[in-house]
Amino acid sequence: RRRVLAGGAGKFGRQAATLGGLAALGTLAYNAYQKHQGQSGADTAPEGAFLPGNASDREAVGKATIRAMISAMKADGQIEAAEKAKLFDHLAKIDLSDAEKAFLFDELSKPLDIHQVVADATSTELAVEIYAASLVAINTQGPAEKAYLADLATRLKLDPGLVTRLHDEALVPA
Repeated sequence: RRRVLAGGAGKFGRQAATLGGLAALGTLAYNAYQKHQGQSGADTAPEGAFLPGNASDREAVGKATIRAMISAMKADGQIEAAEKAKLFDHLAKIDLSDAEKAFLFDELSKPLDIHQVVADATSTELAVEIYAASLVAINTQGPAEKAYLADLATRLKLDPGLVTRLHDEALVPA
C-alpha cells in the first residue's frame, strides 16, 4: 500500500504544501465524509465546506492543515534531520511568500501542541481535513504515530467509522 499524497513513503505528504495538494486533501476529506455520511443516513457536507471559495478561508484551512501535518511529524518526539531535509527540499520547489516561509519555520520550531491543532478545527469539515492532513503526513505504523492519530481523532470528536473511512481513502494499492 502507498499513501495517496505522501507518494509512497516518508513523513511529509509531498503535495500537501501546494494549493493543488490542499485541494487534494480537501477532496480526500470530502470523499471520506460523504461516503461515511451516506452510510449513516446523515446529511452530507454543504457546498464549499471542504474547499472554501474565498482567499482568507483558504489561507486559514491551509495554515490549519500545514500545522496539523507538522504536529503529526512531531508525534514521535522530534522531526529528524532527514525528515527536515526532505521537507526543505520539497519546499524549495514551491514559490512561497516570505510570510508563508516564516509561518512554516515558526511551526517547525514550536513544540508539539495538539491543543492548537484541535482549536483550528472550527467545523466538523475542517476537523476531518485536519485529521486527513495528519494521516498523510506520517508513517502510521509507528506506535507513537498510531497513538497520536487516535488521540487526535478523539479530541476532534470524529466518529470511529469516519476515521476508518479516512484511512481507507488515504491508502491505495501500490
